[in-house]
Amino acid sequence: TRGILGKNLPIVLNHVSNSRSLRPIQPKAGAFMMLSYDEDINSSELAERLRIEKSLLIVPGDHFGMDGWIRIGFGDKTDEIEEGLRRIDELLAGC
Repeated sequence: TRGILGKNLPIVLNHVSNSRSLRPIQPKAGAFMMLSYDEDINSSELAERLRIEKSLLIVPGDHFGMDGWIRIGFGDKTDEIEEGLRRIDELLAGC
């Protein structure tokens, strides 16, 4: 698990650093990361749209009292993480 997370964390951070909309809170441990976004959409609404339109599951930040943020996991296959990030960017670009 450490190997997977160690490989995927830099990939996620690199993607986010090149994203127009996303900014991270880098985790100290674990397989989850909080990302803020600039678009004017409630995080629960964004999560629902990602689920329906992009077949992607994330946790809305307002479940933690952090609207304008989402929580993603990065402990899966690298290509699936990259595809999920691409889908988030794609949906946010259309907001």
